[in-house]
Amino acid sequence: MEQGKGGGMIGWLNGELAELDTLRIDPRDRGFLLGDGLFETLLSENGTIRRVRRHLTRLQESADLIGLPLHKTDLELLTAMQRVLAANGLQEGRAALRLTVSRGVGPRGLVPPVEAAATILITAAALGAPAASCSAMIAQTVRGSGTVSARVKSLNYLDSVLARREAAQRGVDEALMRNCHGRIAEASAANLFLVRDGGLVTPPVSEGALPGIQRAV
Repeated sequence: MEQGKGGGMIGWLNGELAELDTLRIDPRDRGFLLGDGLFETLLSENGTIRRVRRHLTRLQESADLIGLPLHKTDLELLTAMQRVLAANGLQEGRAALRLTVSRGVGPRGLVPPVEAAATILITAAALGAPAASCSAMIAQTVRGSGTVSARVKSLNYLDSVLARREAAQRGVDEALMRNCHGRIAEASAANLFLVRDGGLVTPPVSEGALPGIQRAV
């Protein structure tokens, strides 16, 4: 197992493994300044990354949609995630992997650089057993629908942040989010499913639901 000198958690940034508190992202990075990027959160169980192909396919499709060149193959990203798990001693038990991709450094302004060099960061954290149930409320924060940002896991997650903040202030676990038409679209960080007549129903993507990995299974 690789370990940092200070014993802290280790991340992978653009090909380099290092302790998180030593990794540095350029202050001109568009992900930091504009939320111009994407992310995936993946579950690892005893070293096996669940549904990794589906996650990486969604990441690539989202990157193509917003014109963000990844310049990394699925195998390279998978290998990097496995290295992060090993470096943090997380090959056993449950762990969450966070794969973050930004468009990288660009000139001031909104127009993306013609030749972007993506910033890719991978981190991991141990997870406990999943909760058997959770409490929820309907948030006042509205989730957009019909926009590109509603179809991808973008770094601009402010609506979900504000919805979950409402839930925390009310002392509940999760926030259910309505779209601009007042219909429930999804939770702040999850798709919704309802058991009805022995089957599962879920809000369609057209209502603002993210094309989630679990709902596609």
